[in-house]
Amino acid sequence: MWPWGHLAVAYLLYIVITHRRFGRPPRAVPAIAL
Repeated sequence: MWPWGHLAVAYLLYIVITHRRFGRPPRAVPAIAL
């Protein structure tokens, strides 16, 4: 079984890091989420 809880946390951290680095969330993230 995949650790979905840890995966979700890592995903949120990735969004926060990219948002701070580029000033806006990457457009590829919502596409991957959907």
